[in-house]
Amino acid sequence: MSENSPVSRASSTVLEDNSSEKSTGESKTESGKDESSEISEDSVISDTDAKKLTEKSFINMVKDGTYYLKMTVDLSSLGVNSTDTDEDIPESITMTTAMDAKNQRIYMDFGYSLGGFNKIIIANGKQWMISDENKIAYYMTTTTAVDSQLESITGSAFETDNLKYLSADEKEFNGKPSIAVVYNVPSNINATSDLSASTSGFDTEQTYYFDKETEALVGIKVDAGSTSQTIVIDELKSTIPSDLFDIPSDYTQQSLAANNSN
Repeated sequence: MSENSPVSRASSTVLEDNSSEKSTGESKTESGKDESSEISEDSVISDTDAKKLTEKSFINMVKDGTYYLKMTVDLSSLGVNSTDTDEDIPESITMTTAMDAKNQRIYMDFGYSLGGFNKIIIANGKQWMISDENKIAYYMTTTTAVDSQLESITGSAFETDNLKYLSADEKEFNGKPSIAVVYNVPSNINATSDLSASTSGFDTEQTYYFDKETEALVGIKVDAGSTSQTIVIDELKSTIPSDLFDIPSDYTQQSLAANNSN
């Protein structure tokens, strides 16, 4: 695994408190108003505890490269719709992702058909493009580290390096009380280029929502330029179903190299 990958880098991540910017720094509230990034005296959580919460319930869940994630993504907020393509794209999708960096394996179910395929599996030196509807699995060999491939798919939402702490407060997310911890991702990462071309090059403000009672990560809000995206975290755990990377026995397996040669 590459030493510069987000998974490898996260093990040595130091969450930076840009306290030197607090006297002038501003962040946007969900109502659109600007406010100081300084936490008020009656805040429900301190700066230190907010950063520890992010480490425990987010960074430490992904830094070793083994996790299972189910999330609901709002596509309409990105301006993606069916009129732009020949695909029937829903307003929101439920994606399932699993990362097993130690064994160089990725599982990605997009929740809808993308170019005729709804899943990508990378395992045993092969990348599979799978259509559950047609029960077919095309494959090709791959040597690219899986963590960098996952980064290109998920964009900035799961960036764990170069996070600059801004603020923390109590907010409601998805109808439940939560702790909202806000970070800035510097634009030199170019983190949002895979989410929306219109946001590429902007600093990204990312808000991580943790359930107030369980402290589990329940949502992420990504703001970059004029674009905002909300992700609902349905499940995040450090264990992966044992058969998740298996190709069903009744699926037709076909090499893309052989198919292209014909």
